[in-house]
Amino acid sequence: MPTIHPSHRSETRAALRALVLLGAACLALFWLPLPQFADWPQFDLKFRLALDMVAVCLAALIFAIVWSAPAGSAPRGAQLLASAFLGVALLDGLHLLLTATVPGYDSANLYALDFSLASRLVAALAMLYAVWQPWSQRPLSRKARWHAAMLALASSVAMLGLVLLFGTGLRWPAFFEQGADAIGPAMHQRWVLGLLLVLLVLGALRLLSLLRQPRRFNASGFLGATLALLANSALLLHGTGSTDPYLISGYAFKLLAYGFLYQALFAETVRAPHRALLARTTELEQARAQLAHDHQQLQAASAQMQQEIAERERAQAERATLVHQLSDLAANVPGVLFTYRHDADGRPHCHYLSQRAEAVCGLAREQLQADIAHLMARLRTRDRVQLLRAMAESERLLDPLHTTFRLPHPERGLRWIEVTAQPHHQPDGGVLWHGYAHDVTRTHTDQEWLRLADKVFEASESGIFVTDARRRLVKVNPAFTDITGYAPAEVLGRSPKLLGSGQHDPQFFARMIDTLAHQGRWQGEVWNRRRSGELYAQWLAASCIRNTAGEITHYLAVFTDISGLKVHEQQLDHLANHDMLTGLPNRRLLRDRLQQAIAYSQRNGSGLAVAMLDLDGFKPVNDAHGHAVGDKLLTEVALRLREVVRADETVARLGGDEFVLLFRENHGPLPLERVPQVVQEPMRIKDLRLRVGASIGVTRLRADNAHVAQLLQEADQAMYQAKAAGRNRFEFFDPGATDQPGAGVPEGKGSEGGEGADPGGRSAPNPLAPVPPADPPTPP
Repeated sequence: MPTIHPSHRSETRAALRALVLLGAACLALFWLPLPQFADWPQFDLKFRLALDMVAVCLAALIFAIVWSAPAGSAPRGAQLLASAFLGVALLDGLHLLLTATVPGYDSANLYALDFSLASRLVAALAMLYAVWQPWSQRPLSRKARWHAAMLALASSVAMLGLVLLFGTGLRWPAFFEQGADAIGPAMHQRWVLGLLLVLLVLGALRLLSLLRQPRRFNASGFLGATLALLANSALLLHGTGSTDPYLISGYAFKLLAYGFLYQALFAETVRAPHRALLARTTELEQARAQLAHDHQQLQAASAQMQQEIAERERAQAERATLVHQLSDLAANVPGVLFTYRHDADGRPHCHYLSQRAEAVCGLAREQLQADIAHLMARLRTRDRVQLLRAMAESERLLDPLHTTFRLPHPERGLRWIEVTAQPHHQPDGGVLWHGYAHDVTRTHTDQEWLRLADKVFEASESGIFVTDARRRLVKVNPAFTDITGYAPAEVLGRSPKLLGSGQHDPQFFARMIDTLAHQGRWQGEVWNRRRSGELYAQWLAASCIRNTAGEITHYLAVFTDISGLKVHEQQLDHLANHDMLTGLPNRRLLRDRLQQAIAYSQRNGSGLAVAMLDLDGFKPVNDAHGHAVGDKLLTEVALRLREVVRADETVARLGGDEFVLLFRENHGPLPLERVPQVVQEPMRIKDLRLRVGASIGVTRLRADNAHVAQLLQEADQAMYQAKAAGRNRFEFFDPGATDQPGAGVPEGKGSEGGEGADPGGRSAPNPLAPVPPADPPTPP
């Protein structure tokens, strides 16, 4: 028992041994079949009556052993417990009476078991109260003892009155639900048993904590009683009939619990006082011997009187030394020690001032002691009135004087002086103050700075919040509420995690905390969520606040809503990377995506094709109808090209009427036939019906051309080959042929059929070769 105090161990072992032995004996009942005699009910009744009589006797003995103890020998807790067990005995007696007097063996006499539950409840409450209160030897007054006893008696009589009502026809719920199969206690009795278990568990926990402390009373006996009553209540809760092994075992544990209490109270009220009496007798004998010894020493002490007189003279010399030391101390304290008096007629006198008076007040010490009016004359009117009013109030009420005033110092400027003094009424009617005055200018300045900092905190347009060392919010400013939408009452005491957006992984915040711990500050962009659920970006600057020992006590964070800046940044990024007219990626973004596509293809072994597209017939349209029509035509072409490519492919505008298409060849055949088809379909712009064509040059990624500039150059060369070959068609770049119009068209594609040819094997017609670039305007 390593956690039990040695003063409890022997008693605890004995109590646990008794509980284990009884538990083993009761466990045997579940393995031994009960005999089914014809007269078993009569035997059961007599057996239970006998056990009830023993329980009543033990409860009465618990009351009697404490009640009959000599005055002052029974502790307070024992007296209260004994008074309660008088009620327990009477309730068990009523249970016994009803069990014995109700004729027959039906469910009616089971109502008497409610009294047994009541007795257990009284016992549990009394034990819980006794072990929870300090176990002191201070006895209850006789009047309180009688009140406690009469209260227990009145409770029992009230229960007896309910029995009489039962006899007139009032029926209580039976302890066991009767029927074809017994199913255990009724609902209200289960609640009572549940309450009993809770009370007993509380008592057991309290006793376990007391067993770790030095012995003040027999806590082991009380623990044994509590555990036995716990077993009794648990067994009753599982009982299904009067001959059930659970109930028989429950009776045994109840008797054991009462036995533990009797033994514990006997030890505290009889055995312990007896031992104390023996110890007191021994002390008296020792005191008698000591008295004789002291008489001898008294005679020897008279011989030492002269020596003590000499020592007294030496003590007086030491006292003078001490007075000198106190004078030195008063001269070196930071402030001024003083004694100030008002006579009965109101005349002031400064009896004492320490040497620091001149340094603090800027006036000579002798001058101040001669007339305090010199100091008053230097004060500003408001400070002088405030000081005189505070002194008058202290003199009238004899309350401590505590005030602060400003004093112009000839060398150090305006100083703040704090005065604290205790008034004492004098026999002649005057009042004497003993006090201390010191310079608190620095403290006052610090307070002013704190007030200023608080104003800045409140007026800041940036959100500010402060957390404790456990990162719980302790203070926020109004801007915090304006930005997040959370009122202070909604967030104080909670973690800043409630502001989280879920956009950052746990490692992000772990790195933030680690940086704060090692560097003392952190700043960066954080995405949070407002109270309305809206996501927003903020720039957060956090720092940790440490005490003088270097320990982190608080965290300070200042943040600014940069969601508007993020939107502006996105707009600028879009303008920098996209064509303003068509919204397509521009040359800059194209190069970036092409570089990524090259890396992806090399890493995954997938194909990549780059197509350079130039509109055929765009310049005549632009010259004939103006730039506005030309711009709308380019926008319409951009929309059509977007429909051709897939989601992970790119359409970009290099400028003018030049476009670039990036195709991933892992999706199947390239949709090159569709490109000139969708481009040359007629367009209606401002009541005009317009048509243009497209010359397209295509190159594929190879091992020797994995560069952005080279791919674009090859596609551009192939595009010029398509124009030279008749326009409104596409040509593939051939690495083995250069500067030959129409060269590089593999696999029979181009002018002789295949991709880019019409169904009859001819090249796709150029709409601008045989016809004008635009039809006459037609009404819409």
